Amino acid sequence: MEPNKSKAEGANPQIFRYEFLEPDEFGLIALRITFYEGTNVFIAFQGVNAKKPFNLVTELINSGIKTIVSFKDGHEFEFN
Repeated sequence: MEPNKSKAEGANPQIFRYEFLEPDEFGLIALRITFYEGTNVFIAFQGVNAKKPFNLVTELINSGIKTIVSFKDGHEFEFN
């Protein structure tokens, strides 16, 4: 996910900053929180008129099926 060119907020951005991103095609609004210039946390807000996006990984996890998510840097996360 590449953030839009929005303004990051926070009194000490080297320790903590946050930015709201523009709504996506489903109407979801993301909030990116960054700690210590490297740990990112993403939160999605869904308005009452937003469409719920279909995500196969989420459906597999919610169904109790063993799911492994792999990233380009070699990290993997295993669910169930």
